[in-house]
Amino acid sequence: MGGLTRVTIVDFGTGNLNSVKRALDRLRAVSVVSSCPDDIAKADKIILPGVGHFGRAMANLRDRNLLDELNESVLIEQKPILGICLGMELMANTSEEAEINGLGWIDAAVVKFDMADKQRYKVPHMGWNKITINKPSILTKDLSPESEFYFSHSYYFRANDRNDIVSETRYGITFTSAVERGNILGVQYHLEKSHDAGALVPQEFSCTVMFRPRIIPVLLLKNRGLVKSVRFRDPSYIGDPINAVRLFNEMKADELVFLDIEASRQNRLISLDLVRKVGEEACMPFSVGGGIRSIGDIRSLIAAGAEKVVINTAAGRDPEFVRRAADTFGSSTIVVCIDVKRTFLGARRSWVLGGSESTKYDPVEFAGILAENGAGELIVQSIELDGTMNGYDIELIRSVSTSVGVPVVALGGAGQPEDLIRAFAVDERTL
Repeated sequence: MGGLTRVTIVDFGTGNLNSVKRALDRLRAVSVVSSCPDDIAKADKIILPGVGHFGRAMANLRDRNLLDELNESVLIEQKPILGICLGMELMANTSEEAEINGLGWIDAAVVKFDMADKQRYKVPHMGWNKITINKPSILTKDLSPESEFYFSHSYYFRANDRNDIVSETRYGITFTSAVERGNILGVQYHLEKSHDAGALVPQEFSCTVMFRPRIIPVLLLKNRGLVKSVRFRDPSYIGDPINAVRLFNEMKADELVFLDIEASRQNRLISLDLVRKVGEEACMPFSVGGGIRSIGDIRSLIAAGAEKVVINTAAGRDPEFVRRAADTFGSSTIVVCIDVKRTFLGARRSWVLGGSESTKYDPVEFAGILAENGAGELIVQSIELDGTMNGYDIELIRSVSTSVGVPVVALGGAGQPEDLIRAFAVDERTL
């Protein structure tokens, strides 16, 4: 999309805006993030990004008086528009996520994943996957046969007219991953966080479908510096977080997670300024956690640029908070970190507040409660193996992963590639 002259990125309160803006900046496009109908009217092209809940997104478009101008610009003036993830889903007629009509620009329905094999195909569909091309489009121009895109969604787009389908993706079932109808374009994946594949330059290609696991660096923060701990104790400074982001950009890391290890104990939120700076540099999706206690905290972090948030203490003290967060922002935005340590008698328990306060929950029981309440992803961490580089607690990972139908991330103890392979053998979805 390097030829764009004036692009309006529509702000309707669903996050993911800054990363789209930065992607356009890298392509030297002139763009503005706005919730003003006049900026849509003045735009040459429009981008409708978004993560979160279908019903709330449509309500936000209505409440901000954006629906009329969007319909005028797209349907009457025929301005090109690109929907990304939730933005594409809003272009459909209906969604099973909410009893409210979508924009109706594409004859389609948005449907919840319901997998027969819930252990192999966990929901949300979260990670890197390939696409197969149905027809030539600007969306597939100059992509290599090995291009992969980052997906994060619990609902999928089901187009009724195959002439609208640019590409499809296989994840248990085959779903529409990109559409084009005249001036209306949509992608289910996050092209702005898909490294080089997100450049959107046109050339038809075809490829096989393959979902691959993610390798996710988890970076610990203390006093806004990166630290390393051992068994949650004695954190030592190891570097600057922004330099680390640049390094992982070069290495094309799948995702990043930033966790402020002192925020909850100090009764504060992870630095929004730092989140913004990470977002300005990161070419991959990133999640942040530390001190999240309210829906407002999550809203602020997403507005600052995070794709997902990681909750620990608030979830351990009140699992219903996870349900409220998922209902507001969508399951694919909500990650819960389960920190696990054995009691004096040898029973596993989930811990909060940086491993200093025990909950009443066995980790497998807790994982089931969190998944039932709408958590889209679980990070399972052994406090006893943290920083030891002696390998993951495979028994723990297996017991949690086989008990829930959401992606599980193993954390704590990896020291060599063989550790990753063993964790992957437990759960093909995630490392």
